[in-house]
Formats: sequence, structure tokens, C-alpha cells
Amino acid sequence: MSRALRAAGAVLTALAIVGCGGELRHGVVESKEYRPSHSTIMLIPHTVGKTTVLQPMPYYIPEAHYLHLRNGDQTGRVKISKAIWDKFSVGEFFSFD
Repeated sequence: MSRALRAAGAVLTALAIVGCGGELRHGVVESKEYRPSHSTIMLIPHTVGKTTVLQPMPYYIPEAHYLHLRNGDQTGRVKISKAIWDKFSVGEFFSFD
């Protein structure tokens, strides 16, 4: 396996681990976050003979709505639908249950 491919795999694994935090299921809304949809490009390494070539691959990221919650000393972020996001204001109690 090429060095570039191993490096790309290590980066993707690290990003996946960072994104695997525990989610709060309820708490007081501290802030709201909206991320608009957008497209970006990921470079995919390919080995051609002894040369590694990075091929650009576009991909789409849909819009996302988040509530930042606090429950005691715990804080977290939950991804929710736009309809639910619109219903809650900062300072209100939110619960999935």
C-alpha cells in the first residue's frame, strides 16, 4: 500500500473517531447552529506504477441544524430537523424523549 494511501486512511480514521462523541438527549438550549448546504472536493490517492496521483472527487454536504445543549456540567450538540430547530429558542428545555 502506498504511503499516501496509508496517510489518507489515517486522517479519515482520526476524523471518524473525533466525530464519535456521546450525544446529550436533553438539556437547556444554549445556542442554535445552522450550516448551509455546500459542495467540496476530496482528493483521492491512486497509485499509477510508482507514482501516486491525487484525483479530485466532488461531493455534496446537505444543510444541517444543531442545538447546543447544557445539562448540568455536560454540554453537547444534537442534529435535528429544521422543523424542530424552528420550534426551540435559546433558554428552553429540549428533550428527545
